[in-house]
Amino acid sequence: MTNLKVKLVCAAMCLTGCGMMGGGGGFLPGGIGGPKVPPLYGPYEVQGDLIKIGLGAREMKAQVSIEVPPDKAYAPMDISARGANFDAAAAQVKKAMDELKKIGSTAGCGFKITGYVPPNSGDNKTWKAAGSVEVWADLANQDPEARITRANTCFKALHEYLIALPKDDGKVPEFFSIDRPSIYPAIAYTVENLEKHRDALIKQADDRLNAVSKANAKMWDHADMQCTSAGVITIASANSHAVTLQLEMYCPVSTAESATK
Repeated sequence: MTNLKVKLVCAAMCLTGCGMMGGGGGFLPGGIGGPKVPPLYGPYEVQGDLIKIGLGAREMKAQVSIEVPPDKAYAPMDISARGANFDAAAAQVKKAMDELKKIGSTAGCGFKITGYVPPNSGDNKTWKAAGSVEVWADLANQDPEARITRANTCFKALHEYLIALPKDDGKVPEFFSIDRPSIYPAIAYTVENLEKHRDALIKQADDRLNAVSKANAKMWDHADMQCTSAGVITIASANSHAVTLQLEMYCPVSTAESATK
């Protein structure tokens, strides 16, 4: 585990993309997953040319982020199906999945089943089943123009297939429909392996904090703190150009040494 030993003011006020959560920020006693430390910790207050530590929270949250190219674009879809019996409804879901699997079989593209709900019926006459899938484009190690070409290759046939699907008139006993989930974009971009970028995030945090620690020490009033690299990596935003990865580190904070110099 890599430790970043830095001056408290670095994360408190001097870093771009660095955040702080004070007493009302929702930390549990002892911090979330952090070491057990003395209780005299908390938010920061600027008093003249001094930064003073108050009481309350025991940890602060520091954030750093980097942008990396996306290595996957995917189109999530929901399948709804019905049939006159259990087998017929199940067969409709399979039929829809098989059609989408064909589209995803193009070189550089892919298909994945992400969920399935077996048939059920309330009246033993109409049975309903459901599923969810992704058709995706492999964008890893490609420049922006190549990513556009690959995305077009994988998703053009998908869009044409969805547009051509028959509409439900309620008269056909066996039927399936495919819809975009309302909470997702039509095409989403992502990084498959977040952990492989951890070292780059840690280095950025280390470089920034070390740079700020060389500033005028008269400005702060505190002991050192420890920011651990064992933070959580999340995707803050994503598009075809870049995926923003964010690392949140929880930092035990030392009590103020003195309010006077």
